[in-house]
Amino acid sequence: MCSISDLPLELIEEISEFALRRHPQEGYVTDSTSLAAFSSASRSLRTILTHILFREMTVTTEEQICALSRLEATFLARTRCDIFYHNDLFA
Repeated sequence: MCSISDLPLELIEEISEFALRRHPQEGYVTDSTSLAAFSSASRSLRTILTHILFREMTVTTEEQICALSRLEATFLARTRCDIFYHNDLFA
């Protein structure tokens, strides 16, 4: 019997994109809960999907900006962060 982790990496990554909910107009990630659950199914999936799970971070509050600033530099060095925000949220 074949497991999902036996699939080619590109196919697993493509499947994982369907687990992300995106803003209908702006396209930024609004919910990654399903992808987090999918990546926790096995150690191999966690290894494969961690970079997708943390590739984009949506920042909507000042508290989130402060939390992001406290992340270890090693985490940020290995992760590409695209931060989307609207100026009116911080007014």
